Amino acid sequence: RLGGTAVASHQIAINVGSVAFMVPLGIGAATTVRVGNALGAGDLPRLRAAVCAGLGWVLIAQLLLATTMAGFAGAISGWYTHEMAVIGLASQLLLVCAIFQFSDGLQAVASAALRGLKDVRLPAVLTLIAYWGIGMSLGAWLCFGRGQGAIGMWWGLAAGLSASAILLLTRLWILVGRRSPLVGVQPTSTGPN
Repeated sequence: RLGGTAVASHQIAINVGSVAFMVPLGIGAATTVRVGNALGAGDLPRLRAAVCAGLGWVLIAQLLLATTMAGFAGAISGWYTHEMAVIGLASQLLLVCAIFQFSDGLQAVASAALRGLKDVRLPAVLTLIAYWGIGMSLGAWLCFGRGQGAIGMWWGLAAGLSASAILLLTRLWILVGRRSPLVGVQPTSTGPN
């Protein structure tokens, strides 16, 4: 129902977005390790610092990525094809992609920090709700129900990633915030022997 131009444009935008996602994925991996180490040592201040560092670095990285995507959407699309219709739609999709870079990066690092805290079940459910319950539902409605096409599906993707970021950051705040249940956690080891 969407046609070849929409599919080609989507492929360009999803490829660029996937390459950009490698940055928050890497920051998230480092955050998982640092949070896990701090948790194992029972060091709540270091754990909080690791979470803040991960979130801070990802915001800086996503600002650079979003600025690049938004500023050079047409040029980036032109690397993939010379068809003007595809470049036009892909450029619009890249603008949406640029907008959700912040929520995508934040949800990736929040998820990674929660993994470092050994909190995986509830974040998986929250992510499922955000992606499928909100993102895909809204995207399908905008795309097909409202006739917005590919751009509608991408706005749904943006909404799903934003919902995921809000839910996961809320969960993270509950676990490492001021009234953290982790206060008083004892170290799991005594360090190197």
